[in-house]
Amino acid sequence: MKLNPAFDQARSWGLYVGVLKQVVQKIKYKRGFGIIEYLVTPIIHFIYNWGISVDMIIPIPLGNKRKIERGYNQSALIAKPISEYFNIPMYEQALIRTRDTKSQVGLNYEERRINMKNAFHADESTCNNKSILLIDDIATTCSTLNESAKALKLAGAQKVYCFTVARTKNPIK
Repeated sequence: MKLNPAFDQARSWGLYVGVLKQVVQKIKYKRGFGIIEYLVTPIIHFIYNWGISVDMIIPIPLGNKRKIERGYNQSALIAKPISEYFNIPMYEQALIRTRDTKSQVGLNYEERRINMKNAFHADESTCNNKSILLIDDIATTCSTLNESAKALKLAGAQKVYCFTVARTKNPIK
């Protein structure tokens, strides 16, 4: 299968197995916000050593229903200290989810791709001619990252780099 991702590069800090899987799940589903502070320093070193240059940081947005249910966006909680450390502005409203999507848990590659198709819209006045670091918690098939990057590029973004805390062993399929 030939892939043509909308993003320029994607990197993950670690594999979604063992302790890191438990940590990501605790942050995502059990309000384990305190754990984030322990991840920040190694994640910052990872991003610094990546050597990219960006104008802004954008966390992957949740749908309205999921944000109300959960009460927070874990990607924004991860992105905030990264934004502060690098002194790069974080724009939570630059990318919005235009519709509530099904949970990706349990969906196969094709179902995830279809579920995320055209689910995002980016603000052209914010993103035009910018280099963006898109942040999420986990990459499984990269469908969310790809659709988000596509929306950002349609809004005029020059470069879109994607960072996730974790990725599955084979994030593309």
